[in-house]
Amino acid sequence: MGKGLDLRAISGEMRQVEDLMMQSIGSGGSPLREVSLHVLSAGGKRIRPAMGIAAYFVAGGDDPSRVIPMAAAVEMIHTATLLHDDIMDQSDLRRGRPAAHRKFGVKAALVTGDFLFSQAFGLCSGYGPEVIGVTAAACRELAGAEMLQATPWRELTEELCIQIDGRKTGALMGAGMEAGALVVGARPGERESLRRFGHSVGTAFQIIDDCLDFSLDGSTGKPTGGDILGGKATLPVVHALSRASDADRRLLEDFLCYPAGSDRLREVVGALARTGSLDYARGRAAAFSAAARKELRPLKGSPHRTLLEDITYYVLDRTS
Repeated sequence: MGKGLDLRAISGEMRQVEDLMMQSIGSGGSPLREVSLHVLSAGGKRIRPAMGIAAYFVAGGDDPSRVIPMAAAVEMIHTATLLHDDIMDQSDLRRGRPAAHRKFGVKAALVTGDFLFSQAFGLCSGYGPEVIGVTAAACRELAGAEMLQATPWRELTEELCIQIDGRKTGALMGAGMEAGALVVGARPGERESLRRFGHSVGTAFQIIDDCLDFSLDGSTGKPTGGDILGGKATLPVVHALSRASDADRRLLEDFLCYPAGSDRLREVVGALARTGSLDYARGRAAAFSAAARKELRPLKGSPHRTLLEDITYYVLDRTS
């Protein structure tokens, strides 16, 4: 899942999650299975199911079979959102391979996203209404974040960017953690603490994602500069706009209004470096990561608690 992150404590459970996702998309040669397999077999970090499983154990769970469907459901919801995101952003690549809508067409990718959502909630149906409610609420937050991302860039503030990142990624990570605790029957205070942990980690994760969008070495498996090339301003850009020289501000504004070719991205990265905006954004991410670790303090030491703590550092250090 990433350099420095030891998943041995839940390696068996993670294999079961993979198996269940494959079972959930059916067998044979149906178009829905073909597109689903294209995106699910591309791998990915699988950080959401890992966090949900770890939350189940730190909350006192001892029968991992109870949490596997929930963990698989959260990852399938995430995958569905990626299918839809790539369509809206007109992305060419996802995880180093052609985006599903480029390979199979927009209609096939759109319907497959809907299919994965439905299969995910089918997996959740074996739980009580609280787990389903928490999961549905996270999906509403995701939808709200997508609408907020349509805010004209001139109206964006740093705090609104943070809010978008929290709703876009923190909500589902927090829901997976809370659902893992709900499966055990954890106390409300413990559930809320784990939810906050997930939300903070997810917010940090997305801020770093916004920074990695400006990576020029091609290591992310996604096109460089996808957001700004699509006219989107994220936290590093909004920070830079308020601090840039006149020349750098004109460069950034020109890019947002009339996206140029990717050959000029080095100039944008240079402007972000001169304003310290990437370092600033990483600092904001580090603060959310530290806030997440505080939520772990009351928990007893265990391999699963250690895994959650490791994840707070992993999200800051990752390169893809």
